Amino acid sequence: MRSLAAAALAAICCAATAQDVGVAVLTGINKAFPGEQAVGLGQALPPKDPEKGDQLITDHAESAEINGTQVHFKGGVQLRFRGYTIEAEEVIGDTETEIFELKGKAVLEGKDSKVVGAGIRADFKNGTYAFTDGAAQLSPETLTGQLQEHLYIRGSEGAGREGLLEIEDSRITTCDLEDPHFAFLARSSEVIFGDRVLLKGFKLRAWNKTIFSAPTFSVPLDDDPGRNLPEIGQSRDEGFYIKTKFTTQLAEKELIDYKVDVMSRLGVGLGAEWEYDRGETRGLASAYGVIGPQTGGMLRLNHMQPLGPGRLSVNSQVQNSYYRSAPGSILVNTRGTYTMPTGKGTTTLGFGRNSSSTEFFNSTSENYSLNDNRRFNTGANTRLNVSYNSTRSSGFSGNEVKSSRFDVRFSGTQPFRSFDAELMYQRAIPVGDSQNFFSSSDRTPMLTLRTTTQKLFGSGSKLPNMRTELALGELVNPATKETVSRIYFKTDMSRTEKLQEAVNFNWNAGFRQGMYSDDTAQYTLNYGGRFTWQLQGEQVIDFDRVRRPKGLTANLSYRRMQSFGFTPLFIDRTGRSDSLLFDFRNQVQDHLELSFGTGYDMVQAERGLTPWQLLNFRANWRWNKDTSVQTWLTYDSFSESWSTLRFESKFRMAGARWALNTRFDARRSLWAGGTLGLRDLEFGKLNASLLLDWSGYTNSLNAMHLQLAYDLHCMDAVLEIMDNRAGFRSGQQIGLFIRVKALPGGGPYGQGRRGEMIGSGFGGFGG
Repeated sequence: MRSLAAAALAAICCAATAQDVGVAVLTGINKAFPGEQAVGLGQALPPKDPEKGDQLITDHAESAEINGTQVHFKGGVQLRFRGYTIEAEEVIGDTETEIFELKGKAVLEGKDSKVVGAGIRADFKNGTYAFTDGAAQLSPETLTGQLQEHLYIRGSEGAGREGLLEIEDSRITTCDLEDPHFAFLARSSEVIFGDRVLLKGFKLRAWNKTIFSAPTFSVPLDDDPGRNLPEIGQSRDEGFYIKTKFTTQLAEKELIDYKVDVMSRLGVGLGAEWEYDRGETRGLASAYGVIGPQTGGMLRLNHMQPLGPGRLSVNSQVQNSYYRSAPGSILVNTRGTYTMPTGKGTTTLGFGRNSSSTEFFNSTSENYSLNDNRRFNTGANTRLNVSYNSTRSSGFSGNEVKSSRFDVRFSGTQPFRSFDAELMYQRAIPVGDSQNFFSSSDRTPMLTLRTTTQKLFGSGSKLPNMRTELALGELVNPATKETVSRIYFKTDMSRTEKLQEAVNFNWNAGFRQGMYSDDTAQYTLNYGGRFTWQLQGEQVIDFDRVRRPKGLTANLSYRRMQSFGFTPLFIDRTGRSDSLLFDFRNQVQDHLELSFGTGYDMVQAERGLTPWQLLNFRANWRWNKDTSVQTWLTYDSFSESWSTLRFESKFRMAGARWALNTRFDARRSLWAGGTLGLRDLEFGKLNASLLLDWSGYTNSLNAMHLQLAYDLHCMDAVLEIMDNRAGFRSGQQIGLFIRVKALPGGGPYGQGRRGEMIGSGFGGFGG
């Protein structure tokens, strides 16, 4: 059992490292080396050192021959060229093509990275290189931030072409020792750009022992590759488990992953995932099923291909009592689209069907759609959408509820010199004996003319910004379900005035008038303004590199809106508002910021209700990037009591990073919850991280996460205990694995079952 666990943990380590190695290491290696001229395929050279200069400078050579642009150096050669140091027993190059061949104890060094080998060919103009019987030391900067430490690779030779890199007899590691603690060996390695790393004849060497091998080992290069398997652990719903994955290559870009999982509570899980790419036809098909006390499984298909003049896309998923997302349910989700280009537009046919079935409830919904978008030489655009929707559902009583309808929507716009015209038609049509059918969005049809200050007077106009429109059409009265003819006019204006050096005033005003065929009419007036005082001193750059003005910033806003008359249409009803809003922020000093905000509602005052709105206070004290305290305090003027107090802080203590967040519910006079987290508390070679999330309403822990990492030089042996006691799929999960330090952090630590950060409801610490 111990050897099996060791193999599983080491394989996880291998998978995690390989996923970040492939793309960045050997971009640009060309099979032309060493016999023919190398061709640049990308920026694979280490970063250049500007201090070494661009010109060819000879620091040492026993003999030198220069013939025009051709150069030939022998004997302990030391050169500088294009920001690089070149060392070798013999160097042959061309300063015009900037291609240099290094032979014998060759070294090519830039800034913080270098390549060594029996032979190196460097193309400085195209920024690529190739080597034989050599090695490369690449810095995190070379790998565009994917790694946190240097990467070391060895190989007998390397080659590449567009989208694919190949390395023969490769060894890859992030350990900086001459005899590394671990290395990934492969007879041949392939890096398929943007897809995966494929290692053939794969072996994992750790502590001078081969502890895992496989004919083929695959590592995805997508955003969420997950842990490659074997994996060993324990969770509440699966029990103790061992999960394995094996890969078979069908073609250059076609792989099948086979999965075999043994779970003490569920039984045996068997699955396969086929990812295929045949040019324009590509997709993914997968199946997974559990055989045991609780049977269930999942099927999934994502497929795209050209078909005739257009392109077909199909996505489907079937879940039958799948324990992760559909326990006790049968879920079927299918959708497909067919898109065709039509001149200066596109036409799309769509289909969708979703069904859910449980012991007590069944539901099905279907959708068929036609979408057509077109552009014309006159600048006009048209958009047509026709869809048929039907739903059926039945519960425990057996009574079925169903509804079917056609939705038709058309809109067309035509720009003119001084205005734009839009014609819209929108209608929902019931089909058959549809129950609970009602539509309040019909427009049958409606013509709208729109213009702005810029269209009327040009972009250089100094007049206030104005937006005006006139609409004529028919809509539905939701109360009577009858059609109402409507003429509607509205205009809005706004402008910003600089009254003084420290005072700005922004004003706005609007007018709306609606007239209806049922002999009703309504007009609406709205206006308001915002004064801003900025009594600022020097600029302060905080620890997040954000530039903030030091001093006081205050805002006073007024807004009024009132309607007169009556409208039968909900979309024209605006209500009434008459309120003042006030807020200020004061950067008291470099480390302390205070802010306050509230409002006063004149409409509430007229009705004899509390006019003052919520009073919000905030204080933010930051000493440095590791130490800060923030507090939020809210006073509820309606209940005349303090409602919420939030407190968040982070600091360093005993060498560890700490965070403490709490919330006090003043209405109930209790602490609503709190989150305590600490990172990187060290005891010799042991590093500990802890996260606790507590609920004051239940007086219990919602979550407890513990991570213990033992330092193994270039790796950590990690024990994770994640106990999520509330929410979706609550329970405990224990994992034991090897983590490579050079890789960026990640994983489920600090996250809930749905991926949310623990404690994020009031400033969580997770992650």
